[in-house]
Amino acid sequence: MKPEDLLTIVCRPALPKDTPEVMKFTQQIWEGEDYIPRVWQDWLNDYGCFLTVAEYDGQIVGIGRLTQLSPDEWWLEGLRIRPQYQGRGFASHLHQYILSYWERKAGGTIRLGTASTRKKVHHLCEKNGFSRIAEFTLYKATALNQVVTSCRHLTLDEDQLAVDLISESPLIKLSHGLMDHGWEWSRPSTSHLRNAIIKNKAYWWQDKRGLIIYRDEIEGDQRFLHIQLLVCPLESLEDCLLDYRRMGAILGYESVIWLAPLHSDLQPVLRATGFERVWDDSLIIFEKKHNIVS
Repeated sequence: MKPEDLLTIVCRPALPKDTPEVMKFTQQIWEGEDYIPRVWQDWLNDYGCFLTVAEYDGQIVGIGRLTQLSPDEWWLEGLRIRPQYQGRGFASHLHQYILSYWERKAGGTIRLGTASTRKKVHHLCEKNGFSRIAEFTLYKATALNQVVTSCRHLTLDEDQLAVDLISESPLIKLSHGLMDHGWEWSRPSTSHLRNAIIKNKAYWWQDKRGLIIYRDEIEGDQRFLHIQLLVCPLESLEDCLLDYRRMGAILGYESVIWLAPLHSDLQPVLRATGFERVWDDSLIIFEKKHNIVS
């Protein structure tokens, strides 16, 4: 970025009047497949997040969003730069603006996810003190039309038993202790668990030896059973994944998917249980911690 650019770029909270410009330039990203146009209005209406834009030369050239997932966990997402302004330092400027807000106002832990191929984003994260903590890639298997008797719903009075099982699980350590919330990751909490129980999407496996929490995933006209959190003894993972496929069929899904940790210990088990890798690349989670000193 040229010195004169730094003097004229303005980062500020987003306003409703920014919507037409944001819609216009985000439709040029990812060959028109960017999700931002679908969520922008919801983001504008979410007063609990910090939604930002960058202005330069009289137009919106970038956006970014910081949202709170728990009292001390924050997620940074939606960092976009208008295509013709990419590679000029605008992303770094907007990223630092959001980080400065987080450091002043919030603290705790901030995370973001980015594709393994986006080396410039990796460099930006490392430059700003982030550490690479976890890597995931997508696996898919057809549902098995077979009987399964090893799974039953959790009840609300069992939430602490489940939290204890999660905290002691070697499997979740491969995910750096994180739970998938649908392109957001945080530590699993009692509130997350109770929310899944209320929605009937949390199951014990083999009389509390394991735990499965799932969500619906919709892509076009297809619905998938998507693992949000999977806990079981590592030596029993093959049996657990096969039961997960069976449970998918019972619940009416044709396929089941898991954004699984990209770890050498898991890949042979996934192959043995009929899961095929969908992505060539992977998703990397970066993290930074900051304690506010009052």
